[in-house]
Amino acid sequence: MTTGATGASYDPSLSTNLDKIRFLIQDTDTTNYQLQDLEIAGMLSIYGSYKTTAVACCEVLAIKYGNSAELKVVGALRLSYADRAKKYMNLAKLLRSQVFKFVAPYVGGISQTDKEINQTDSDADQPFFKRNMQREKLPTIDYNDRNQ
Repeated sequence: MTTGATGASYDPSLSTNLDKIRFLIQDTDTTNYQLQDLEIAGMLSIYGSYKTTAVACCEVLAIKYGNSAELKVVGALRLSYADRAKKYMNLAKLLRSQVFKFVAPYVGGISQTDKEINQTDSDADQPFFKRNMQREKLPTIDYNDRNQ
């Protein structure tokens, strides 16, 4: 485990959710962490899963670099924060697609089995009208049995 001076750490064995998040967003440079451990832990408590937290971290970093100056020049060194912002937004899109690709859409009541399950479920909201509801047997009156 490598710990930076900024309150950030990373373990390449990916044994914790924090390490998994750092790996997914590639915030693993021990000399220059982008987010502190407490920031990631706080976001993890909000979002729950490490993958959705990684998406949120990328969005936060994109906003951070999007709000920075477009270009910083120090001597021969040029830093373009706009490129970093785009990088993190693209990474957020990629991670978001990975998070949601395992969620299959569900439409209930299409299969006969689903319909039968819904009809017998006492907790499910039942429709007021149903097919053939007027074909139910009405009480019959026996006209031959008259009271005299």
